[in-house]
Amino acid sequence: MWSVHPRCEVFRLSRRTLVLTALVAALSLAVLGIWLETKPGGLPVSALPSASGPASSPTPSPTVPPLAATATYPDGPFGSPLTHAPTEGQAQAKLWRNDGIWWATMVDPASQQLRIARLDWSTQRWIDTGTLVDGRIQVKADVVWDGTHLLIVTAGAKPTAGQAARLSRFHYDAGAQRFAMDPDFPITVVATGIEDAALARDSKGTLWLSYRVGGVLVVRHTLANDVLWSPGSVLAVDGVVGAIRSSALESDGTRIAVVWNRLDDSTLRVAFHADGAPDTAWTLASTAVDGLGKAPGGLSVRSVPGATGNRLLVAFETTPNAVPKVNPLDAGALVMVLDPDGTWSKVQLGRVQDHLTAPILAIDRQHGLVYAIAATTVTGQITYKWSPAANIAFESGRGTELIATASDLAIRNPATTSQDIDSTAGLVVLAADDGTGRYLHGVLSTGVAPPTVSPTSSPSPGSSAPPPPVGPPVVNVLINDTFDPWPVGLHSPAGWAITSQGNGVGQLLIAGVPSPTNHSLELVQTSVVGAVRSCKSFAPTADGVLLVNALVRISAIGTSDIEIAAVRGPGGETASLRVTRHGLLAYFNGTAKITTTALVRRGTWYRVAIVVRFRTHTFDWSLATAGGQGIAHANGARWRDSTVAAVDSVCAQTPQTRGVAIFLDTVTVRH
Repeated sequence: MWSVHPRCEVFRLSRRTLVLTALVAALSLAVLGIWLETKPGGLPVSALPSASGPASSPTPSPTVPPLAATATYPDGPFGSPLTHAPTEGQAQAKLWRNDGIWWATMVDPASQQLRIARLDWSTQRWIDTGTLVDGRIQVKADVVWDGTHLLIVTAGAKPTAGQAARLSRFHYDAGAQRFAMDPDFPITVVATGIEDAALARDSKGTLWLSYRVGGVLVVRHTLANDVLWSPGSVLAVDGVVGAIRSSALESDGTRIAVVWNRLDDSTLRVAFHADGAPDTAWTLASTAVDGLGKAPGGLSVRSVPGATGNRLLVAFETTPNAVPKVNPLDAGALVMVLDPDGTWSKVQLGRVQDHLTAPILAIDRQHGLVYAIAATTVTGQITYKWSPAANIAFESGRGTELIATASDLAIRNPATTSQDIDSTAGLVVLAADDGTGRYLHGVLSTGVAPPTVSPTSSPSPGSSAPPPPVGPPVVNVLINDTFDPWPVGLHSPAGWAITSQGNGVGQLLIAGVPSPTNHSLELVQTSVVGAVRSCKSFAPTADGVLLVNALVRISAIGTSDIEIAAVRGPGGETASLRVTRHGLLAYFNGTAKITTTALVRRGTWYRVAIVVRFRTHTFDWSLATAGGQGIAHANGARWRDSTVAAVDSVCAQTPQTRGVAIFLDTVTVRH
């Protein structure tokens, strides 16, 4: 998926690092001390910040991390004609680490689906695990791994229902080395597209979401579980009113921090919420920052421990290009540091002439280090700098190359994890080049050299490369709804929509059926005329095989057909099972309606299965008891509408009879 290209690694140790290592072995400590005093530029760029930084940047501790090595690995394409900047989003994490493995959300170029990939460390190839995150084009994701569940929010930026914000939750299967979607996910958390969507889990287990919609900053959190959410509301603090330029979210284990800046001023603002405190208990901190008023890009926020509490770090670009005759030595990128006592410090990350963009932060608490990673628009590379966390300052210049090749000249938008890292074991950063339309990733290791297939030489274009490891078969879970997490009486849960058919009116709600703890979805017609249909959409699918399963129960026999299960696409229906006004099971074979002798009784649960085959435009179906005993089935039925190119929803529809209800439970759609 992401490895169908010639392999090309770049492995490098700083030349000055090697020189210094040789000097350490050859010279006495006294001589070395004199050498260091007279030649401050002789230490490796990757190991010691320059002492010539701005006055606002304190001098770092002389303690330096071990020798650092970096390596670049060009990855596969992401399909640039449809997808752009897939790693964009400074406030968002695209990678995480679990089970000793690095993982990422990556776009499959063939289907344009956003999927979960794992990094094979020995070959440095991303392997498609077959787990679907989102089938929509141009959605951005933020990832939180809390040790038990993987939470991913995805959304587009347009104010349309097609780019609505969805939350997906996954659990980890260690034996298969893959993540699987949890029941009742994904759910729609915002009905339209949003910007700067960011997730964080606090120490009480509450999941927080911040985002911008229509220039307004909104913060929400979960209630009893990850399915139930508080309504969106503006923070009850000063500085929120007005159009918001960018925002970010962070949890430091004791509190939630929401960070933002507005379009109309140059103030950086932070609102803190102590874990477990009332919803309205927010405290505000702010500081004026020259160059922030029209700053491009977003915000990257992380926390590091300090002597009296956690310190907040915020990295961002400034606006040198908006100022006439800008001084090339002025700050072009900054890290603002907020101490527990409310004191702000300004640390220069880069100068105007360095052209650093989209800076992000990574924290190594174990070794007390802060890493800043950014793109350089002049060279088209990704570079990094480091600083001791206790005394933050960064070297001058563009930094040390982390991701750079001779053929990818516009590498942008570095992305990594929001988790704490171990730079000795290795930091992985993912980026993309819209010009070549492919991903690239870089590895930085301060303990051992990053793995390479051929560390002494890089294969030339067109040369053979080791075959990628074979991943598990692709089985995308598009829908898996049990309806149990939602309270009884809730209307239209989890993305299920109700529409009128023939001017019909009805209700769609969670029912305490078959028991108060085992809920189902109830669709009931309440009008004298017409019917109502309920559908849930999923990623458009046009190849392979689609499998639909559901438990179904009807409350009564209607005066017209009841559609107990159907698979639809733009323009029409492909497959469905129906109950006629005589209580008999029926289906369409092409345009011909076939009525079976199988009797469907009201008040009884049945297990329905439909298998849609795209290559032949046919489907199989079966009806069984809830316990799995077969009642009726058919194979090879033709699609009702053969012109449908793809399917994107599963549906049920009432008869044109007032008061008749359909109950759905354990609805799954797999591809």
